[in-house]
Amino acid sequence: MTAHTTIVFSRYILLSLENRQSKDPRSVCAIFHAVCQDLDDISFAYAFGLIIDVLKQCALDYLHMSLAAMLEFVKQFLDDLPLSIKERLCNGVCES
Repeated sequence: MTAHTTIVFSRYILLSLENRQSKDPRSVCAIFHAVCQDLDDISFAYAFGLIIDVLKQCALDYLHMSLAAMLEFVKQFLDDLPLSIKERLCNGVCES
């Protein structure tokens, strides 16, 4: 009985594998690379800028900060960032 059950399960696994491969010729790796190709590459500075924009909007909407207070808050936040992040944001173009 044990040998029979093992053979049946092994045959089921092989048939399931063949069924999977015949229905979808793409492998998981191919699907991953296809999804990665669809995504646009964005720079670190652009992504960080998006985060800062959301931070500004949240400060205005939820914290009810004035525009001047919000701009000072963001300036202080950017000034307190580690130098390595500032360098990646500025790429040697802007001042600290």
